[in-house]
Amino acid sequence: MRCLLEWPDLNVVLNRTEPLPREGRGLSARSKAKNLQTQWGSYANAVGLEIAARMVDPGTRYFVTLHMDTTPCKDTWLQHLMSKMGETVRASGVRMDRARTSEGALHVLGYVFDFQLFRKLGLDFFPDLPGYDVGYKVTTGLRTAGYEVYACANTFTDPALVEKIPRESPFCNLHVDECSDFQSQIRRP
Repeated sequence: MRCLLEWPDLNVVLNRTEPLPREGRGLSARSKAKNLQTQWGSYANAVGLEIAARMVDPGTRYFVTLHMDTTPCKDTWLQHLMSKMGETVRASGVRMDRARTSEGALHVLGYVFDFQLFRKLGLDFFPDLPGYDVGYKVTTGLRTAGYEVYACANTFTDPALVEKIPRESPFCNLHVDECSDFQSQIRRP
């Protein structure tokens, strides 16, 4: 498996979000800190993505988001996501998140989208909590403009897919969210 930095056609932007400092004692303070940490994390992730989007050449055709705890297990993972893109499908990702919206939105942990369309539609990564998390506006903005998005089969949203993982697979018994086309597996702890 090649490192993303070794792919000649990719420009990789790495950024780091500092964790929110722990404050207070007791259950009430801990609960408040956890809620603040969740909100902080969403906004911090969005800021990181916004900075990356501004660092990318404006002529770039596709933009890929990838959390640091998302682990592609086959060299063909990006080709699989790209193969789903077309005239109507303008974003392709590893998980459709339905936790906050009934129609679902691609989760920013890993997706690719048409960067030119993103810019043309004036989209951004900022959340609108509690309804929309970081990166959801890409999905909702594309749908509003008449485009579609694709999400891979995923054990997080369809636990029955775990049964399709071959028993001899080294990933079979790992407790992670698995996204797969069952030829090109992508895993997330």
